[in-house]
Amino acid sequence: MAAHLSLYVRRLPGAAPDLALRYGLSYQRALFDRYGRFRDDIEGGEDTDFNQRLSSAEAPAWRPDVQTIHHGPETLTAFLHDQYRRGQRMAASWAALGAHTAGDVAKNAVDRTGRIMRESLRFSAPEDRATVWAALPFIALGNLAYARGALRSRTDA
Repeated sequence: MAAHLSLYVRRLPGAAPDLALRYGLSYQRALFDRYGRFRDDIEGGEDTDFNQRLSSAEAPAWRPDVQTIHHGPETLTAFLHDQYRRGQRMAASWAALGAHTAGDVAKNAVDRTGRIMRESLRFSAPEDRATVWAALPFIALGNLAYARGALRSRTDA
């Protein structure tokens, strides 16, 4: 649950439309003809880069009734390792895009921890709240692992 909430809290069906993230999308083929394809030189952020190229009229719409399932790590060790690697990849991707430093990515990971916890409780279904409460400490640990991965990306990536 911590892995899921850490990555997808703003993609939960209960997310506020003004905060909802539009990733994991299907695109009309014509958009690729007009705006190019996803970058293949980065391991993360390619959808963010593509979405930023779209005109406002073609920006993805929030449709909470359309849902996908993501399989993630199922043990604490796997979760922390996954978050570490995600931090490394994101720092490398932002550096390739010329947008943020590894330090910026690490700081963001720590800074967003409280927001993710609050939104996890706010956006989750009532029947999931007990599980969400139990996941909160692990979200904090995961974000620290993400931050460490971002900082280590300078030497490990």
